[in-house]
Amino acid sequence: MYTTNLALETLYNMLTARKLIPRVPYGEIGLFSMALAGYLHFYRTPGVVDSFSDSVLSTIFGTDEVVDAPPTPKSSAITRLFAYLPQSAQNLIIRVLKFRYLQIKHKQCTHNWSCLLNIAEKFVRCFGIGYGINAALKIPSAARLLLNGKNPLMKWLFTRENCSSGAFIAGISVLHQGMSCLLRHMRGASDPRVDGLISGGVAGLAMYFYRSSMVALYCFIRLADLLIKKLASQGKIPTMKHAYVYMYAFSTAILFHAGVWEPHNIRPAYWRFMLNLTGQQFKLVNRRLVEKIFDIESANLYPNFWPSYDPRYTSITSEAVLKDVSRFK
Repeated sequence: MYTTNLALETLYNMLTARKLIPRVPYGEIGLFSMALAGYLHFYRTPGVVDSFSDSVLSTIFGTDEVVDAPPTPKSSAITRLFAYLPQSAQNLIIRVLKFRYLQIKHKQCTHNWSCLLNIAEKFVRCFGIGYGINAALKIPSAARLLLNGKNPLMKWLFTRENCSSGAFIAGISVLHQGMSCLLRHMRGASDPRVDGLISGGVAGLAMYFYRSSMVALYCFIRLADLLIKKLASQGKIPTMKHAYVYMYAFSTAILFHAGVWEPHNIRPAYWRFMLNLTGQQFKLVNRRLVEKIFDIESANLYPNFWPSYDPRYTSITSEAVLKDVSRFK
């Protein structure tokens, strides 16, 4: 699925480079919103999404909104932390919580606390999750800095990217929960699957804080995979044996085609992987000659590269041949 993700992104870049389709501003946010809307629509019914997706979604959104889910205990990280605060701080928090608007809760809301307190708790917890995940991904680079005698603390913990990741995960959870509660207060009723569709679409806007076409495409492909499996299990569409093999082969074909002809349209990290995989051989393609012959942009990454040809096997030994390429067409 990761390879398919890369292939679709590369294909999109190839089409936009040829101006066959327009580049959509903030397109990854819209794609992510659609994917999250579909996922939360199915997540509201237990047993529909796969176990991996279910565990990820329950970590971010909780099980409050899932139909027939077991009740969640009132104990939480926030309440456990409350017990360690000084008595004066506890008394202040209790007085604040008695504020009328902090006690509002719709009768059909299944969370334990009031709507605003539940949203606040999800924000704190999910911001910590997002911040911690991004910081954990930087541990290898921080370790290298430490081995080189540098202090990695500022470049590891206190970064804007960590805050963006925290805001992204927290924003998803808060927007989803806030919209779910708002819909119940506005309509006086609850329709879990419709609410999940609407709140999921709104929650996807949180990607503004951490824009990533890779994450958006991955979620969309996972949703498409879920829909195909669901329809196939109901007998509404035929199944294809070894479908994943064909999909992987097709995706690999797109990536290696782009690797030869237009590597600038491949995601940089994957292009570096392809170079390491082939012993840097992909660099040796004469893309300046390809540009002249086929009239395409091919040498964007290596505009000055010219291979060292052996005159025993070819007459293309210098860049002067670029002045007249008619004999190659």
